[in-house]
Amino acid sequence: RNSVALVHADLDGFQRYNDSFGYAAGDDLLVSVADRLSAAVSADLPPRTQATFARIGGDEFVVALCGPTADEAADALADQWVKCLQTPFMREETELFLSLSMGIASTTNSACDFESLMKEAGTALNAGKATGNGNTRKFHEDMACETLDRVQLESRLRVALRNDKLDLHYQPKYCTVTGRIVGVEALLRWHDEKLGSVSPCKFIPLAEQTGLIMDINKWVVTHVCRQLRSWSGLGFEIPVSFNLSAAEFIHGDPVRLIAAACESHDVSPSLLEVEITESTLMYDVEAACECLTQLRGMGVSISIDDFGTGYSSLAYLKRFNLDTLKIDRSFVEGITADGSENGICRAVIALARSLSLKVVAEGVETTEQNDWLVAESCDYVQGFLWSRPVPAREIQLLLLEASQGTQNRPRGIAAA
Repeated sequence: RNSVALVHADLDGFQRYNDSFGYAAGDDLLVSVADRLSAAVSADLPPRTQATFARIGGDEFVVALCGPTADEAADALADQWVKCLQTPFMREETELFLSLSMGIASTTNSACDFESLMKEAGTALNAGKATGNGNTRKFHEDMACETLDRVQLESRLRVALRNDKLDLHYQPKYCTVTGRIVGVEALLRWHDEKLGSVSPCKFIPLAEQTGLIMDINKWVVTHVCRQLRSWSGLGFEIPVSFNLSAAEFIHGDPVRLIAAACESHDVSPSLLEVEITESTLMYDVEAACECLTQLRGMGVSISIDDFGTGYSSLAYLKRFNLDTLKIDRSFVEGITADGSENGICRAVIALARSLSLKVVAEGVETTEQNDWLVAESCDYVQGFLWSRPVPAREIQLLLLEASQGTQNRPRGIAAA
């Protein structure tokens, strides 16, 4: 008995190639991609299996397989498509690396008509893209519920933004020499009246996929400046760091955004520190250099967040106007007393020294980790050992304690 399987593929982030080389070159690249995918379809079909391959618009491709083993053939083809794109394409002496996200649906599992099959393959594709690029997912019935949940989450997030229902908590950074607070990191929080507390790990990726992240960036910068103005009125001036998404640097204007917020709230840009990831810096090196130079010229500090998890080279690091490297918490978690897994942390600290940068270790949760970082002359630490992220009013209490000289040691998880 024959079955039908559908593979729905979408090129990840293809728009950036149109932006970089122009739409005519982008169309030529799509033709080259289609040639490779089509060749893979024809290369090794199982016996008595028929395949129909098509580009259905933009950077999306579909292949329909019909035969007694169509389901297995679809899985095998998806693997072949991943492999055939591993060899880079060449454009203007530049190597271009492309990846696919794919969704697979089959009549052996659910739908029995082509329209439903297309819908299910699209649902599986979107489910894969929701967790990042380069994923292949097979449709299952729970995905329909997941899609509904995603729609609801997006709707509630839009309501939260419109009604100013997001919140910022702040996690202090401490100097390893004095034990004093040297700054705080603003961390986004959302408690919805219907959904309860929603993890940033859940709603930030959704915001990036739907474009809401640009509005969230603006909300964060505005509220950080508003809070700085409030603390200043109480006699406290403390630098605040915050993350800006890659989308802000690619599609927005972070210099104008930050300048406008500082002017509106009468806040010195020197009290702001922008944290960005290595991948954001490397997306467009020249544009990143120009943007960071302008921010530094305003007085804003620049930190690379989660350093060591990306792919920036030492040559590029020297070009960026940076102030701080943040050691990713995954490396801090691996710190041991015998030093067997401490090499990456030690290397980042040494690198920061060689580049005249400060270094922050995040995710410090044990005295063992803290003592090792102090011994290695790491400049600053933050984590549950010292303080959890707390509302702004609790930061005021910590700053008051610091001003009175009563807080200069880890608070501990229980006390935080």
